[in-house]
Amino acid sequence: MCRKWFLGILAVCVFWPGSVLVSAEAFPESPHPYENSCDKTWSYTYPGEADYLKICFSGDTQTEANFDIITITDGQDKAYTYSGADLAGEDVIVQGNYFSINLKSDSSVNAYGFAITDIRPATKEEFEQPVFTLNGGTITSYRGGVSDLVVPETIRGVRVTAIGYNAFAGNTSLVHVTLPDTITAIESGAFAECEALESINIPEGLTSIEATTFARCLSLKSINIPETVTAIGIQAFWGCEKLESIVIPEGVTAISEGAFYGCTALTHVTMSAAGTVLDDFAFYGCDNLEEIGGPILSMADYSLPEEGPLRSVEFADSMTALSDLCISRLQKLMYVVCRVGESSAVYPQLKENSVCYIVRETGETNQGSLPTDTIRGKAEEIIRTVIADGMSDYDKALALHDWLCANAAYDNTFTNYEADGVLLKGTGVCQSYTLAYQLLLNMVGIENDTETGDDHIWNMICLDGDWYHVDVTWDDQEEGWEYDFFCVTNEALSGIESHECYEKPHIADSYRYNYFYVNGWLDDSVSSMSRFLSSRLSNGEGSFAGSMAIDVYDRLGKWVFYDYFGTAGAMAVRVLRDQLFTWNGHPLSLSISFNKEDRSVPVCVRMEEPDYVLPGALAEIGEEAFCHAPMEALILPGNVSRIGERAFADCDSLWQIYIPSSCADIADTAFDGSQVMIFCESGSAAETFAREHNMACTVSYTRE
Repeated sequence: MCRKWFLGILAVCVFWPGSVLVSAEAFPESPHPYENSCDKTWSYTYPGEADYLKICFSGDTQTEANFDIITITDGQDKAYTYSGADLAGEDVIVQGNYFSINLKSDSSVNAYGFAITDIRPATKEEFEQPVFTLNGGTITSYRGGVSDLVVPETIRGVRVTAIGYNAFAGNTSLVHVTLPDTITAIESGAFAECEALESINIPEGLTSIEATTFARCLSLKSINIPETVTAIGIQAFWGCEKLESIVIPEGVTAISEGAFYGCTALTHVTMSAAGTVLDDFAFYGCDNLEEIGGPILSMADYSLPEEGPLRSVEFADSMTALSDLCISRLQKLMYVVCRVGESSAVYPQLKENSVCYIVRETGETNQGSLPTDTIRGKAEEIIRTVIADGMSDYDKALALHDWLCANAAYDNTFTNYEADGVLLKGTGVCQSYTLAYQLLLNMVGIENDTETGDDHIWNMICLDGDWYHVDVTWDDQEEGWEYDFFCVTNEALSGIESHECYEKPHIADSYRYNYFYVNGWLDDSVSSMSRFLSSRLSNGEGSFAGSMAIDVYDRLGKWVFYDYFGTAGAMAVRVLRDQLFTWNGHPLSLSISFNKEDRSVPVCVRMEEPDYVLPGALAEIGEEAFCHAPMEALILPGNVSRIGERAFADCDSLWQIYIPSSCADIADTAFDGSQVMIFCESGSAAETFAREHNMACTVSYTRE
């Protein structure tokens, strides 16, 4: 029963063998009674135009409740499921001028089936209005397109007391739902697959959150569970990937199987003070879970996530023992500290197996003194060795980067993928480097994340609010190490093998903590390039390319060419973009890029927004048309073919103009007395004019 909702909400329009195509003159209708073990689909197309259809069912329409299902699929492949007397005397509005209706029964009890009394066009407003189907005081189904829904206390004079099985399942419009205080029961699957649902109130008096009630509510961020609730059912919040925190009421003594399975955003769980039983997969897949507050009375093998930043778990004094698998999983959760009672049977298990613990009564802890043959113990030793008081986050990140480069080597056998590879065995693949660096960064309090490319993974770190890429694996060379990938930007990685950013959790654009920049190794290149740009711009060139070489003296005292991958050159160009360049006193906006293949630096002046928008049909700029005009930038439309005598003469403020390639005739005196930079296409008459009259010229028109 607990997963039966899944079949209904994922139903699509399938024409099984034996399906019936209904003519426009007839309405779909099942046999009365329908057969056992039936699985039959009827289809209907309205003979006229209709964006929505209202389907009216007879009052005797009925199936065996919860076991024999009627599924209506509209022209948008949206499926609605009904059972029992849900459709008796009811109207259903579907989108499109077509629908199919499927009746699926089990092998036992049967009933009348369905009959349709009328089908007629409906409006969008009718379609979006909430429609509830009741069986007694239980809402058995809902259809509607509203985002904010307030469920009334009474519907058609009947007091609403419960939300039935699958009643709202699969609705994609609901964002906020307000339930009345009259509701005392919410049955399994009631809001399953409501993917847009962000919030819902749970009325006081509710005693249980049943199986799959909120399963796959992908947008649900938080929910308040009232103190009256005593049970959370199987997969109740399974796959709620945006749920961030949850408070479990004191009356709940068990978290059922898979209750929060796959809640990947869940960070904090608060449970009752009395102790709670965690069934299998209760928090499995909650890989961002940081804290489970409140004592655990017993724990199944797969209750906790396999990995992640879980830092705090508390065990009840009456907990008898942990299985070997539980101990193994706690060892793998490298940040976890287990709070335990001195008299608990769990205490000696944790101590013997080097799982980090704190004894509640005495404060005794093995934190900071774990054996160095454990991952956490080795990480603690590394931090004691390389991290000193007063270090900045940059210094800490660099020191940990250097330790890994100095003490690990790439695993060419491709067998060590976890953090223990580089930490305990001295070798690992890129994932091992990344997980080890992530562990060390977390332990010194530096915010970080990971990024992936083609068969590659590396770290991102946050320093003073800015994100940077750090790839320890590629910086670790056979002889010493390098810094091509320490605090670089997205742009610096662009085009480098295996480093296209796919997940992009953060954008790295700052150079403030780039290793080359911090150590001044980019200064000469930036200064040289800056002088080159200024010279070319002062000569009236608006588009050109220079070359950039990055030679740096490394910490080992040898000259190396660090620009093999282009990261240093790209970082230098990023710094260069923040330099101020002018032409005739006007601040320039420049497009500056970096070609990693030949280390060239293409530069192009960007054109400012025009002061006037000229008619697109304009074909000619006449004699003295804009003479003395007070403007700074102008774009001539694509139909202009001629610029007359003194058309832009003595324009004291005009300094940028775009001339299209259609303009083949420009009078010699067109710009007399004006200091103008011409933007045009390469090979155009405008370019020739600019060269012949010694005017500044940008031959690649750019405006961003």
